[in-house]
Amino acid sequence: PLLRMAVADHGLLHLQGSVLRHRQAMQHRGADRRAARLPEQQRGLRVDVDEDLLQRDLTRARNRLSKFLLRRGCVYAIDRKPTWSQKYRSWLRALTFERTADQVIFEDYLLAVEQVEGRLEALTDRIEHFAEQEPWRERVQALRCFHGINTVTAMALVAEIHDPRRFSHPRRLMSYL
Repeated sequence: PLLRMAVADHGLLHLQGSVLRHRQAMQHRGADRRAARLPEQQRGLRVDVDEDLLQRDLTRARNRLSKFLLRRGCVYAIDRKPTWSQKYRSWLRALTFERTADQVIFEDYLLAVEQVEGRLEALTDRIEHFAEQEPWRERVQALRCFHGINTVTAMALVAEIHDPRRFSHPRRLMSYL
């Protein structure tokens, strides 16, 4: 999920990206258009997170490496395990190429995958750390009780909705989302 939140000095919570576009498309169905006011201690806080773009970068980097390997005739077919498992990574690290140019390109592609994975992991850790702080901790924990909602998804929902009590009916909340 895309999570990009910015809290301006005036205390309004704004979201940009796919969640915002979806919300704007749904506003004609009776969504509550009031902005979420944040308490005084939350004003001035700014967090920019775009996990969706990092996930796309990771997919692109992995695809680039996979296509390179296919063009060189390298096919992973051990135990029919899914790619990007520990065995697959061990297989990748053991690969060598006769041509120096191929080896350099392969190492660059593998490094790109590992760097994006590291950035994504660091970002997820920062979001999880941020989610443990007040005022989001209680709401994030409540949402994480639902099957399939992880911390990043819960933070996106909390950032988008902020206070569900501002909606007079559950249908208004759902049309807002």
